[in-house]
Amino acid sequence: MVELALVIAFIYMPILVGVVGCASLIYYAIEVSNASHEGATYASQYFRTHSGTFPTNVATVAQAAEANVPSSMIVTPTVYCGCAASGSTAQITSGSCTSPAVTTATCSGATPLLFVTVNTKANVAPWISMKIMGLSATLPVYGSATFELAP
Repeated sequence: MVELALVIAFIYMPILVGVVGCASLIYYAIEVSNASHEGATYASQYFRTHSGTFPTNVATVAQAAEANVPSSMIVTPTVYCGCAASGSTAQITSGSCTSPAVTTATCSGATPLLFVTVNTKANVAPWISMKIMGLSATLPVYGSATFELAP
């Protein structure tokens, strides 16, 4: 009986603490990813009508989407264009596509498309301190979502 108590105390409890700590990081990673998804969904629907307040609105929507995400979460929306060609999309990096006024000439005759990518980053504190495992008190988690902008 004493041996069993020692095994549980010294082997299984640290494993349990590590599993709970990792589970909390996975939970926060899902929350931050969902926040970027909500921001990209908003941007894909309202970019053309609210482009003046676009970055602020996307950040507000992403923050409000998930209540358990730290308020210090960084939200970075980026709009870029691509050219639809044979079922795939090639991103234009030349800077010739910085507004919704993209022409088929920019895409060499292919259909021009606008996309938004919303990247999120939050520093979260796991439910159980990871300092015991040699990690810092807060760890960064990231999320990203890309949507095509509605016409």
